[in-house]
Amino acid sequence: MLVTKTTNRLHFEDLSPDRFEHLCTGFVYRMGEWKTINSFAGTGGDDGIDIKATELSTDKTWYIQCKRYKEISKAQLRDIIDKIIEKNEIIPDVILTIVACNVSKPNTEDYEIYAKSKGINEPKLITATVLEAMLYKDHEDLLFTYFGINLKKSDISNETIVKKRLQMKQKFKKEFTELYSGNSYDLFEDPRLQFKYSRVIIRDIEDKLFPGAEPETNIPGWFKYNLYDTNQEHFEVIIDVSYVLIDKDGSWDIISHTDKEGNYQSDDPREDNYHKEKVYVIGQIPYENIVAFDLNGDDYYGLKTIFCNFTFPNEFVKKVPMRSYKYDIIQEDTRNIRLDDEDRKNLE
Repeated sequence: MLVTKTTNRLHFEDLSPDRFEHLCTGFVYRMGEWKTINSFAGTGGDDGIDIKATELSTDKTWYIQCKRYKEISKAQLRDIIDKIIEKNEIIPDVILTIVACNVSKPNTEDYEIYAKSKGINEPKLITATVLEAMLYKDHEDLLFTYFGINLKKSDISNETIVKKRLQMKQKFKKEFTELYSGNSYDLFEDPRLQFKYSRVIIRDIEDKLFPGAEPETNIPGWFKYNLYDTNQEHFEVIIDVSYVLIDKDGSWDIISHTDKEGNYQSDDPREDNYHKEKVYVIGQIPYENIVAFDLNGDDYYGLKTIFCNFTFPNEFVKKVPMRSYKYDIIQEDTRNIRLDDEDRKNLE
């Protein structure tokens, strides 16, 4: 990811709950000098605590909870405090809650007052905006590890990025799209008709194991995807077929196979409360991430290959070439409907 003086906000919600807790552990580790610090991320037995730490100089005990919520209510903030009090014999000196969203002033004040009423002398709250600012200011390595952002490349100008984008966009369209000879309305209904090839291999330029994968993790450095559409700044591929839940107001959320604590669940318990729709998961690959094409087809699948820089973090396979993901409701007889990012909510 090429970072210029203007940067997009960090998408904490794209991290899995466990991955967000790992980020918070790395962040907390640098907050001070600790006698002990322990992370319980992903263990399922944290007693309301994701991280427990003891200050070196004062012996103060910290209980830290990390919540990768898109939004959080006053009741949920109080519940964090209640669980810590109920499940632990010792009341901490400090309780720190790190959330992946912003919190209103009234809710912040209520959190502090409520915690002190329960005997916690120092309640602290770090919200998404503050966490992002501190990561950019002091923790470049965490930005790179969890979001693929390399501030050391910030001297690369917008001019360089735009030139690379336009160059690879022209090459991509020349090699992978063609002038559609049918009814133009058909192309509007199904943009996949513009492509010469329906399926391609997207391969990391650092991959040396094709058609194999890393022996220890079984994670490949390449993927087979169906081409989906083009845009001014990226081309799109179909990553997967999944489902979303939609409420009566049009707000939506992805079907989840993990609970709020990051534990696996076979079914999403919210399904009975909302309308369910089948969607394509669409990955958007910036043209500037393209390095080269192999149009002869690989020796194993016989598919055209697009070599890319895999620069963006992913909770399952470490790095991917997709900068962002979209969700299209699958329509059988008409154009698929793209869900609006602004309408994505944390449906309870």
